Amino acid sequence: MPSFQYQARTAQGKLITGSLDASSELAVDDTLRARGLFATRIRAQNDPASKIAALRSAHPRLTPRDLTLFTMHLASVLRSGLPLSTGLRNAAEEGTNQRLRVAALALLERIEGGKLISEAMADFPDAFPEYYVNLIKAGETVGHVDDVLFDLVGSLEWQQNLKADVRQAATYPILLICMLFAVALGIAIFVMPRLVTALSRSGMELPQSAIVVVAFGEFIRTYWVQVIFGIAALFAAVRLAVDTPRGRYVTMPSSSGCRSWAASSGRSRSAGSRTTFA
Repeated sequence: MPSFQYQARTAQGKLITGSLDASSELAVDDTLRARGLFATRIRAQNDPASKIAALRSAHPRLTPRDLTLFTMHLASVLRSGLPLSTGLRNAAEEGTNQRLRVAALALLERIEGGKLISEAMADFPDAFPEYYVNLIKAGETVGHVDDVLFDLVGSLEWQQNLKADVRQAATYPILLICMLFAVALGIAIFVMPRLVTALSRSGMELPQSAIVVVAFGEFIRTYWVQVIFGIAALFAAVRLAVDTPRGRYVTMPSSSGCRSWAASSGRSRSAGSRTTFA
């Protein structure tokens, strides 16, 4: 049975809020009247309007997997002949992925305001990379947005598979390098100083490489806190740079190929009429 939220007033004018399980808003009103209350507002808890209101303040931000799913949804909507505004409204009201719902609502509001889909996407660089928007714009120019979207789905899936393969292939070498670095660091900090001390007592002249290693170990042992914070700050800076729209644009595996495709498609096809989305 549906659940409804209500606001009501008593005969003395006191405001009361609560929820009831009932078959309809009329049944809720009858129940409240039987209790001597006068309903001022009744709304289903799963009302799409209340869902949409909660999404308006959020800023669209999509993961690569989200972008692939969202692109597939848009491509399917356009290929089926439905208005894009209808597909976006359904995604915003009935979707289960919160990030996709936020993106669908943001695009819907701008498209209904008169913008093209590429213009609407350009307002959200955290969700739609620059090359992605440029490809959509090229598709609008030639009147084949659905084809571009399906091509993008294939490209995005390939990028995700490539990243997964690279991550899997790089895991073992990275672990091996870290282990070797830890061993070398241990030798420089704990072993070399004792060895150098023993050689110095025997009157032997130390090679320059041994002096450098000992100095490095002494530096790490003295400033290890600063070194750890410095490495952490470097990784954080790289991560933040990659997460920016420009960083994703530069590091995307097929960015250059997509840019070339967008430029050539705009030149090779004759200009068509602008695609209507609403």
